[in-house]
Amino acid sequence: GRVVSYTVIGGVLGAVGALAGIGSSLQTSTLFQGILKLFAGIIMVVMGVNMLGIFPGLRRLAVHIPNFKTKQKSGKKPRTPFFIGLCNGLMPCGPLQSMQVVALVSGNPLAGALSMLCFSLGTVPLMLGFGSAVSMLGKRFTRQVLKAGAILVVVMGLSMMVQGGTLSGLNSKVTGTLMAENTDVDKKN
Repeated sequence: GRVVSYTVIGGVLGAVGALAGIGSSLQTSTLFQGILKLFAGIIMVVMGVNMLGIFPGLRRLAVHIPNFKTKQKSGKKPRTPFFIGLCNGLMPCGPLQSMQVVALVSGNPLAGALSMLCFSLGTVPLMLGFGSAVSMLGKRFTRQVLKAGAILVVVMGLSMMVQGGTLSGLNSKVTGTLMAENTDVDKKN
């Protein structure tokens, strides 16, 4: 499901890049990259805090994946994992969004789809290995692993927000304002 989702999204982004004429420059503006990273960072922090359960009110913002299980006929498996994999392409993730930008600036649907296909195939061993390791640990350690993962998501989201602020120029504006205020205070003293 992930491989299909990533490949289709890459093709769509490549087509959007072609229509917008982005592919001719082979780079996006730092302001666009900064805004994208800020937005993704905010979503990651909210998701991580939601996973930790610190603020119960955030549960209302949770995305609910419908249950696609159908009545199982002999030998048929439920389709839920495939549909969850399809939805995985829509989750905010720094490396994924970086590759989505690569697909966008390719300016070609085929190149965009191919870049995302290669990226998704490269992540399959890690995802399978991590999923297998967590399932072998059992329910006893699953809660700790999920909590550590949630903390990691928050930290990565904060890091992405700082990067986005720097790329968009927001950090320099805030720093300049704070320095000007400190200079005014020093002059008064």
